[in-house]
Amino acid sequence: LVNQNIQRYKEVINFNTFDVKAASYRSGMVAVVTHKDDEIPVESLSNGEKARLSLLLLSALLESMSQVTNSESNFLVIDEATSSFDASGIKELSALFRHLKILNQSVFIITHGDELQDVEFDGSLTITKTDMSATAEFKKE
Repeated sequence: LVNQNIQRYKEVINFNTFDVKAASYRSGMVAVVTHKDDEIPVESLSNGEKARLSLLLLSALLESMSQVTNSESNFLVIDEATSSFDASGIKELSALFRHLKILNQSVFIITHGDELQDVEFDGSLTITKTDMSATAEFKKE
C-alpha cells in the first residue's frame, strides 16, 4: 500500500528521475532510491531532491495511514517547506498541497517567506513580530 502511494505521489510532485520504494526491516522502514537499477545513497541527493523525497514519503505514509485506519483526521505539519526548493520545486509543492486538499487532508505550513502566496489555502495565520510584541492576523480564504 505504501509503495502504491509512493508511485502516485511521484507523479504529483514530479519526482520521476529516481525510483523510490519503501522497504521494511526489523529496525523500521527505509526508502530505497534507485536510478537505472543502481541504488543511490540518500546522502548523495541534492537538498532539493532530499526535500522532495521527504515530502513524497510523508505524503504516501499519511495517505496509507488514512486508508488503513479508514480515517480522514490525519494531518501534516511542514516547517520551512520551501527552504530547499527552487521555483519549479515550489510549483510541484503547490501541486502536492492541492492534491492533499482534494483528499481532505489538513496541511499546516510554517514559512518565513512569501513563496506560497499564490497557492490557494483555506486560511492563513500571519504573525508579525516587533521588538516587544507580536500580532497575529487570521485570514480565511
